[in-house]
Amino acid sequence: MRPRNRHLPLIVFAVCIACNDDGGVSSSEDEFGGTGGVEQSPGPTGPSCEENLYSLDGPSVAASNQLPELETHVDAPSTRQRIEFSGPPPVVEAEVKTFATSPGATGPEPLTWAEFTLKFARRTAGGWYVEGDAFRTPEQLHGDYQAYIARAGVPKDSKPSTSLVGLNRDGIDDVWSAPRKIALTWCVGWVRPSPNSPDDEELHAKRYAQMVRAMEESARAWERVANVNFVHLRDFDDPSTNSPTGGSCQPGKNGVLFRVRMDVANGCEGPCKGMTNTTPATELGPEWASPENPDGLARELLMSASALASNNEAQITARHELGHVLGFGHEHERNAFPECPAITNDWRELTPADPKSVMGYDWCEGVQKNQPRLSAYDRLGAFFRYNWSRRQSLILAADSAVDEFSYDGTGRTGIAWHDAKGASLRFWTSVAAPGEPIAFDAVQQCLDGSGPPCDMSDLWSHRVQPSPLFAVGTASDLDILLYGPGDQLDNILLRNSGPVLEAQSVDIGGYSVPIVGAFSSQIDDQVIFYGPGAEKDVLWDPQSGGLVPLEYSDFAYPLPGRYRGFGGGGSDILWYQPENGTIEVWQWLDYGGPYDFLRQGPADASLLGLRPGADYVPLLGDFDGDNQTDIFWYAPGEATDWLWLSASNQYNVIFDSYSKQVVGEYRGFVGDFNGDGRHDILWYSVADELDGGVSGIWYFDQDGGHSVKTFSVHKDYTPVVADFDNDGCTDVLWYDPTSENSQSPIWRCIPGEFDFECDVPQDTPLHAFPIGYGGSF
Repeated sequence: MRPRNRHLPLIVFAVCIACNDDGGVSSSEDEFGGTGGVEQSPGPTGPSCEENLYSLDGPSVAASNQLPELETHVDAPSTRQRIEFSGPPPVVEAEVKTFATSPGATGPEPLTWAEFTLKFARRTAGGWYVEGDAFRTPEQLHGDYQAYIARAGVPKDSKPSTSLVGLNRDGIDDVWSAPRKIALTWCVGWVRPSPNSPDDEELHAKRYAQMVRAMEESARAWERVANVNFVHLRDFDDPSTNSPTGGSCQPGKNGVLFRVRMDVANGCEGPCKGMTNTTPATELGPEWASPENPDGLARELLMSASALASNNEAQITARHELGHVLGFGHEHERNAFPECPAITNDWRELTPADPKSVMGYDWCEGVQKNQPRLSAYDRLGAFFRYNWSRRQSLILAADSAVDEFSYDGTGRTGIAWHDAKGASLRFWTSVAAPGEPIAFDAVQQCLDGSGPPCDMSDLWSHRVQPSPLFAVGTASDLDILLYGPGDQLDNILLRNSGPVLEAQSVDIGGYSVPIVGAFSSQIDDQVIFYGPGAEKDVLWDPQSGGLVPLEYSDFAYPLPGRYRGFGGGGSDILWYQPENGTIEVWQWLDYGGPYDFLRQGPADASLLGLRPGADYVPLLGDFDGDNQTDIFWYAPGEATDWLWLSASNQYNVIFDSYSKQVVGEYRGFVGDFNGDGRHDILWYSVADELDGGVSGIWYFDQDGGHSVKTFSVHKDYTPVVADFDNDGCTDVLWYDPTSENSQSPIWRCIPGEFDFECDVPQDTPLHAFPIGYGGSF
């Protein structure tokens, strides 16, 4: 049964050298109610399932609770309006104040170490707090002091250049390892007042609910852009314990990384809203609590009573403290805010100065009043730091035998797992024939390409960023780039020839965002090492080892795709600048030099519906089955979403834009979940979160319209979507990195059925990261 239609205005956009305008167009919407647009909810119904899995791991959630008013359009656009990329779009200037300084003025005599710590730092277990809530290990604070001494006698306005991301010793980014970033587990401990008194029960329950809501909503905000996963282990919540450090929520036990609780006295009270010692700098410290070290120091995130005085304050505090958990520093330390404190020393800039950042103190002059949301540059900085490039395998099948992730030389789909602690890779290769239960063969190799046992630097194996790409192997397997940001970590290309990995050193220094794509007329991938802003960019060709200088001098999301299909050159790149709301296209050519391209734009993205500064998550896929990359711009909450269908030709990149509506907050995963040759979107919601509800799949038709089916997922997984049995239909491995029995459910897609079979759960590796997960959208 198809939903009723309603015509809506359409905005159409073109990247073209010379185009004309014409008229308007139409679309329609689907009002989605309790049962979805197609019969019943999808879910495995096979013999290995104990029940009809409308729900994956618990009772079914009523479909009417979430996904209301899902819009769709049925008819193809009847007319098209195009605009040319000509002239710069309006620019939104950051409102950063400047202050008069006295360049000749110098500071007083430097403080001694004792005076420095007395004035600027407060001791806590395992380290120090500075600027109220910025945790520093002893080594980091000694580095701050040495930098303070070095600055003595220089002009007072010569503050260190600082930003969102911290560096630990040796100039290495302070970030969590690949396996840990998808298992940032937490639970709730002591919440006061104790509910023992009837007079306190209501306030206790209110504060606990506020704390959980603030943490879960703030976690989702960071997760959307950083492809990290904060996992709430609710079974260990113990807000009624009588001790701040007591109860069942214990860091280092039961898989809990950090505890969230309230505190008094020497903890977080008075002007303090929140604080945390849970930072990436502690990941490799043997003195810190971990599953292997249950008696070590406890990682915690503290919230004060004043932070829980209102939902607004709770949301701001949780977002700010989770930013510290991800390794981000205080925004107000930059030179743009010279009247603000600058105690720490080891931060590097990722984005322009941002007065709107949730990581800035709003009492600091020049910083805007904090809002319970991440700014555009907060989101972009998190993307730069935690999104690791991936090969867009879903949209390259027409040119390559590797249309999924394959590593064994046969073209069969698999998964490469990054085991940071073991400094190794675990290669899974599917042995399932179409329609058969999914199973895998497994092989282990070291990160340097050798065989076990593996003996490499813990720091390198935990900080290296793995990306799959088709570089120098056969047409039936993928290689892996192990990129170490900065000048202190090695970069290695693992050249894959079936079962053999050959390690090749890659001499690329500095801090970059690797962009993987086929930027020539061949099927081989190249890598653009993009240095955001004024940093120099370079294209690296793995086949020849050649380097081609490039320049993109803004701060933007790079979105590589086959927007023009498979003719007229390689993958194009659409650059999306979220603060100014502009887009630019690099259109790669199949004539001229080997890596020539046309720069199209920049242009105003509001012509396609996108609002400057708004929160959008771009999902790339071929949603109408024409072998051209489309973009679904998902705006969490009740904001309007936009579907850009490529209407490009060999010479011009053109998008038709349609308004859509996904009400709620989800993680989106693209795949062909019914085997019809068009990509669909799996909208995943954790049903057990306070604002959780049903998940669903949008099944797209050839016109960009869609039908809907819903199901329930109660636990917090890291879904890996791929066609594991080679039947043209995308399966789902619900990877659970926190599982006690190391097992993860798997759904095998049934072609043409809008449904799944539930195969036997897979024994997945402990503390491992599925390479290619998330990635650069």
